[in-house]
Amino acid sequence: MKSAENAYEYRMGYKRVIIANTYQSVKELWIDNQSALISRPMLYTFHTVVSSSQGFTIGTSPWDESCKRRRKAAATALNRPAVASYMPIVDLESKCSIRDLYLDSEKGENEINPKPYFQRFALNTVSAFQDRANFS
Repeated sequence: MKSAENAYEYRMGYKRVIIANTYQSVKELWIDNQSALISRPMLYTFHTVVSSSQGFTIGTSPWDESCKRRRKAAATALNRPAVASYMPIVDLESKCSIRDLYLDSEKGENEINPKPYFQRFALNTVSAFQDRANFS
């Protein structure tokens, strides 16, 4: 066991466990040294067996230049101005889906399965984000 003033490091087999006791030690660990903690470990079952058919995601990829580019692209697409620009699309598609649910259920008198409406909402929204296509 290694110890600093407000943090402790233990080894449990081949795993390292760090315990931070104070706000300052947590800030130093997670904020000041964040680049040292960004990578994900390579796990045999997930990265070899599962990922052979599913592929890596941004959150499960080991840190490399490709992951760095993908995270930067995601951050650009999800910043406040970008998300605000998506709202008219979400508003329009929501309005259309709710209107169609209401009308197709004969103004709420008949039960209908909403799943196709949700699926069309998802397809239209993603398509509109990509290339402004619409599947009404």
